[in-house]
Amino acid sequence: MSRQHNVPTRREFLGQVAVVVGVPVAALGAGIGLLRWYNERRQVVRDGPDRREERYPAVERAEFSSPLTDRDLEIARRYEDRRQEFLDRLYKEEGGIPHCKGLIYDPKLNKLREYEKEMAKAAEDPVSLSTEEDVKGLDAVTPALLSSIGNGVETSIFVPDRFFDGHRIQTIDDGKSILVDHEGKHVDDIFSGYIVGGVKIEIIL
Repeated sequence: MSRQHNVPTRREFLGQVAVVVGVPVAALGAGIGLLRWYNERRQVVRDGPDRREERYPAVERAEFSSPLTDRDLEIARRYEDRRQEFLDRLYKEEGGIPHCKGLIYDPKLNKLREYEKEMAKAAEDPVSLSTEEDVKGLDAVTPALLSSIGNGVETSIFVPDRFFDGHRIQTIDDGKSILVDHEGKHVDDIFSGYIVGGVKIEIIL
């Protein structure tokens, strides 16, 4: 017995093709839309001023609190002329940092290079100074010449504008961790000498 096959008309055939093709095209379109949304969202998260604006709408008129809070960090982020005051408050609030002369706001680290030149000249230290590549991406910098390590030399910590850009340091505790714990350890190592395998390292030129 022969079977009858219903051959679709040209219009029916094209309609079926459109449905089949339409599925991956729709999925592709949805995928592109999702990727576009993700990229836009990622840009907002990375740049982030809108989110902070909602949390602290009137920080420009605020005085720093005691102890410092995340809101105070936001004040310093938003208003560059308040940043040195913020660093001074943080330093004082922590009772100072052992062997550290202070926290210096230095947007492009130009003061750092002048400071190093003065140190090198006074110590007649032949070591090369920090380059832009050396300090690129750092949230804070503690300068050290070889001749100062382990010889009781106090130093300052230099804080560039990157510290306040909001990408890595999100809270006041983040800031204290960078400046007091991390850079404070460098300051102490420079003053007292590095301990390697239980042996104190001092540099004598």
